[in-house]
Amino acid sequence: TLQQPKREQEEVLDQDFHLEEVIDWPGLNLQLGQVSGLALDPQNNLVIFHRGDHVWNGNSFDRKFVYQLRGIGPIEQSTILVVDPSSSAVLQSMGKNLFYLPHGLSVDKDGNYWVTDVA
Repeated sequence: TLQQPKREQEEVLDQDFHLEEVIDWPGLNLQLGQVSGLALDPQNNLVIFHRGDHVWNGNSFDRKFVYQLRGIGPIEQSTILVVDPSSSAVLQSMGKNLFYLPHGLSVDKDGNYWVTDVA
C-alpha cells in the first residue's frame, strides 16, 4: 500500500494529549458573553472571541437573514482576550466597539488573528 508522508500538523495530532475539566478555571475574574471562538496563539496562550453583552438569539436576524439589532451599536467590551492557560491572567484584551455579533476566530502560525462578524 502506498502511504503519503505525514504532514507536520498530523504529527502533532498523533501526540498523546490529556484533557481534563477544571471547574474553577479561569476563576471568577473573567466575565464573558457568548463565546464564539477559541484558539491557541503561537505561544500556546488561549485566545477567546466573545460577544460581550450581545446575544445571538431568535430575534437577531429577520427572515432574509438581515441583522436586526444594529441600532444598539457595537459591543463596548473587549471581545478578544488573550489568556495565560496556566494562571488564567488576561495578557491582552482588544476589540472594543469593533464588533456587533462575533462569530469566528482563527490564529495563524505568525500570530495574526482572523475574525468574522456576522452582522
